[in-house]
Amino acid sequence: MHLYLSAACGTSFIEIKLPVPAQAAEALHQRFAEGKDCSMDQSTYDRVWEPMEKAIPGVVNESHRQSMRARLRFGNEYSYRKRLTLLFEDMKQQ
Repeated sequence: MHLYLSAACGTSFIEIKLPVPAQAAEALHQRFAEGKDCSMDQSTYDRVWEPMEKAIPGVVNESHRQSMRARLRFGNEYSYRKRLTLLFEDMKQQ
């Protein structure tokens, strides 16, 4: 709600006017689709995640390694694009 109101009523740069409501819509979808917004069952993904995390080569520096781990950690969740697409498809049906 804060994101939406800050974009709609706040005095911010024009560059913020579209991304902020889009982030608010993403957060809304994340809240309403909780538990149904994964590409695969979480227990299955947990078994897949570990070998992928271990497969990160040792020559990768620590900063890059942390970035790759974060991508893997959230890799089972729907993407920003998919969340917005599903949210707007749901709105069309109503």
